Amino acid sequence: MANPYLVAAVFIAAGLDGIKREIDPGEPVIGESVWDMPYEERRERGMTPLPQDLEWACDALEKDEVGKSGLGAIADDYIRLKRAEWGQFMMHVTGWEVERYITLV
Repeated sequence: MANPYLVAAVFIAAGLDGIKREIDPGEPVIGESVWDMPYEERRERGMTPLPQDLEWACDALEKDEVGKSGLGAIADDYIRLKRAEWGQFMMHVTGWEVERYITLV
């Protein structure tokens, strides 16, 4: 789970960057669920998918200068910490995997 204070800091940095660069945020999505929207429509609106795992999120943050500026001096350490956390997670077998695959052995 993300630290809400760090999320807020990155959102503020992104918002300020958008204002500074006069980026058009596009039309608001009102009365419909983005999750139910067909992929093509999301793509046409310029919506890109969110990272599906912590490794992908670390890769994205590493390339995002605005996001890193929102985190300030802790950005690189935070990415290193989260990469280590992902590595630890990937070394463990989940209960679902055991239930699903134990009969194949």
